[in-house]
Amino acid sequence: MRSSKRGAAGNGGPAEVYDPIARFYDLDHAGFEDDLEFYRQFARASPGPILDIGVGTGRVAAPLARDGRHIVGVDISRQMLARAKRRLSQEGVAERVTLVEADAASFVSSQRCGLALFTLNTFSHMLRLPEQMAALTNVRRHLLPGGRLLIDQWNPHASSAPDSSGQWVFGYRRQDVDGRWVMQSVSSVAEPSEQILQTTVVYDEELPFRTERRRARRAKGNVGRPTATPRRTVVSLQLRYFYRFEVEWLLLASGYELEVVFGTYDLDLYTTGAPRLIWLARNSVQSE
Repeated sequence: MRSSKRGAAGNGGPAEVYDPIARFYDLDHAGFEDDLEFYRQFARASPGPILDIGVGTGRVAAPLARDGRHIVGVDISRQMLARAKRRLSQEGVAERVTLVEADAASFVSSQRCGLALFTLNTFSHMLRLPEQMAALTNVRRHLLPGGRLLIDQWNPHASSAPDSSGQWVFGYRRQDVDGRWVMQSVSSVAEPSEQILQTTVVYDEELPFRTERRRARRAKGNVGRPTATPRRTVVSLQLRYFYRFEVEWLLLASGYELEVVFGTYDLDLYTTGAPRLIWLARNSVQSE
């Protein structure tokens, strides 16, 4: 999940969580492209710019921009946006993407969009009803009349997460662009009465042994295999999980008309055992 954004970071909001670990975000999602064609289908059918809430490092925004679409990318993490800016520049699409540092409830843009996206569990950062309503309402204000909204969340009925009791789960061991090996592990504790996951993510980096230390070892005749200097980064965050009908009511109360609920990126309709919960809604307010 997207929650999967120095020392230890506190249990703060998305900015406090994702700024310290922005450098790991692309490793977390390395090779994951399952949803890109899904979003491209809806982008092709939508007029105007596309609003990407929680744009992160540009994982979805960059491919849509390569397709020729104009994007408004909103994120509360300055470090994530810095990485998005570099990616978009490297891919030659920076002029098609406007990046905004703000949260979903308060961002302001002069552009009205035909499609808005909460991709890959981004809506889980909206923990309480007031911020959920504020975010959905503000997003709708930035949609054209009839503009559409997609919210993609994991399906708690098909996951063991709501039963999590703190066990540690190995995530991956991957090599970053600088050649460092990074190991990720995750532990979650569920609070079912609040529909909250208290999640801790640990990143262990294997940093190359310092050059001067290697030289000193050689000077002393110790020319054994170079070792690595480990570095650990720990972040704690809260994530909200959602069920189908509570989000349908949220959408209705925020001025949307529900179109359909999908359970996969292949447009299969939602069932209890589906891996995803994806709401497609339309802006039903013609003017404010």
